[in-house]
Amino acid sequence: MNKKKIGIHATGFIGWGGGIDFLKLIMRGILATGKYDVILLIPDNSPRPGKINRLLHSLGLKSKPLAADDKRTHFSEFIPEIKIEVYRGIPGLNTAIKKHQVALLIPCLDVLPDEVKAPWIGYLYDFQHKYLPQFFQQEEIQRRDQYFKKMLDAAQKIIVNSRAVKSDADKFYPGHGSEIVSLPFTPVYNRKLLRDNYDELKTRYGLPEKYFIISNQFWLHKSHLTAFRALKILSENTPGNIALVCTGNTEDSRDAAYFASLKEEIRRMGMEQRVYFLGYISKQDQIGILLQAIALIQPTLFEGGPGGGATYDAIAFGKQAIISDIDINKEISNPLVTFFQVGNEKDLAGKMLQVLQQYQHECYVVNDEQLAAESAARVKLLGQALDNVIETVIGVPAVIKNKRQTP
Repeated sequence: MNKKKIGIHATGFIGWGGGIDFLKLIMRGILATGKYDVILLIPDNSPRPGKINRLLHSLGLKSKPLAADDKRTHFSEFIPEIKIEVYRGIPGLNTAIKKHQVALLIPCLDVLPDEVKAPWIGYLYDFQHKYLPQFFQQEEIQRRDQYFKKMLDAAQKIIVNSRAVKSDADKFYPGHGSEIVSLPFTPVYNRKLLRDNYDELKTRYGLPEKYFIISNQFWLHKSHLTAFRALKILSENTPGNIALVCTGNTEDSRDAAYFASLKEEIRRMGMEQRVYFLGYISKQDQIGILLQAIALIQPTLFEGGPGGGATYDAIAFGKQAIISDIDINKEISNPLVTFFQVGNEKDLAGKMLQVLQQYQHECYVVNDEQLAAESAARVKLLGQALDNVIETVIGVPAVIKNKRQTP
């Protein structure tokens, strides 16, 4: 019997690391069911539609077109298990849907027009603008509000990364017409990311002997400054040259001067020799550096998924993580996680000291069998959740009308 074809709608996710990781997670979950074939649908290299550009800008992101040769680089681990189709515009999307007999599109970052010839499942990221409006221009807040309302009116089903996002949708848009499904926390261990090259990484990046690591984009809400101040406190009370290594894009389109202000604060604290900025690096290098760190630090003020992508990576590969105690992060229940009071550098410094005292400074060895088994169990649960929502949509008319008319 032929398997049903599920189209992975990549528009808006391609061009930033977190988006690509999310698409991979969805694909792994769907493939784990054994019930579906996956078609990855990638928009062509033309400039992004204006509304997608505006949406990504409101997230503090810059979407970059995916070159034809890059698609196999980003998703090579799934080939030949999946098919990849590059399309142009809605006509091209419909051609791909017909060609591959796509039964459903998931995840859709924006509302698809009625002429799309397949049912679809939407995706919402987070409601940061409701909690941290100071990080947004008024125009961006209005744009986000309009976007969320439109999605909640139009989509029959929406997937989100946490119970917190689901709760926020119900809180801020009561009576909306969508059913929202929160996906389980799914750190995925990928042995293909492992490289036996830490000595080379240490030399290439000039890494210190002992370090904590932050792997976040330098966005305002990631609260890097809390970690820098905690490191200052730790350095004043602990012998040895403990450092902090930071990976991630240093640009935040909402505040072009933000990264420079962080560097100035580090200079003022006299911590220039203890904080390392590596910029945006490959996933393989990021994992290699993470594995030899004392622990991951996640000082974030807000996330759409528990712990953010960096915490997913740490748990997947068996590394300790010290993360802020915001509600969404508390959805994580794992012995590798230590919580600190959000925004409190003294509490973070204390938790860093506790982890440091337990740390054995030796080459970290991955327990491949255990991590693979834990990951497989998580992906199975993710697959079950995705299967449940997919099966409730497949079979409905291709054009999904709004549940309620907007004035």
